[in-house]
Amino acid sequence: MKAVSFFVILIFLSSCAVVPKTADDADNSRCNLATKKMSLDVVGAKGGCPSGGGGAGVIVCLTAAGVFAITGIISSSLVIAGNTIHWIEKQGKCEDSFMNTYILKHNQELLDNKGILVKPEDSISPQVVK
Repeated sequence: MKAVSFFVILIFLSSCAVVPKTADDADNSRCNLATKKMSLDVVGAKGGCPSGGGGAGVIVCLTAAGVFAITGIISSSLVIAGNTIHWIEKQGKCEDSFMNTYILKHNQELLDNKGILVKPEDSISPQVVK
């Protein structure tokens, strides 16, 4: 059992892995954002799989590829979730964001004509049902 545990630990330490990486961008300080943009980074061993030989080298290579794939899937999910949260926060806090620009463009005619906002409950008069 100790040999198997040592083998698994050795494979995890010697294989490549995909990890999420955060980076500052100009919008973080300008819009006072709490979240950061994320990307993927590959870290790990520089050597490749041993060429030729027996079945142990193939098992090591397949296990290392499995570790790389699993860390890639997990890290990609974290990056997608983190960037989605970052984008939503940016839309709410930055004045020049896509949503704020769209809303301002949509309401520009109202703003230019000094219009008033009509609430839905004000425009509907209650009717008495007999």
